[in-house]
Amino acid sequence: MTLANEIGAAGYSPSQIDTSATVTMENLTGGWTLTQVHLDVVATVPKIAESDFVDAALRAKANCPISRALNANISMRAKLSHSQTLAGMKPSRTSRSNGSAPLRKRHPQR
Repeated sequence: MTLANEIGAAGYSPSQIDTSATVTMENLTGGWTLTQVHLDVVATVPKIAESDFVDAALRAKANCPISRALNANISMRAKLSHSQTLAGMKPSRTSRSNGSAPLRKRHPQR
């Protein structure tokens, strides 16, 4: 939901966002603890530049209330579906050639 809000705030309207989460739990001294979450996101957003999408994904990851509440390493690979992007748009220098960019946030251990 946060990604849809961030894309909307940037002036675009996503037609589809698919997200899957892989959660890692470890048996630490205090008991079983959620230590890592990896999100795989694929979004279809008509007319969005890839740099705008990556910026929205980074903002969504930083501002997500669930991500902020978890004391875990959160990683995300966000991919823009190229079927609906502007023709002739060049990827930003920070994007990857396959259209996905790894986005990582590390939380200090408490």
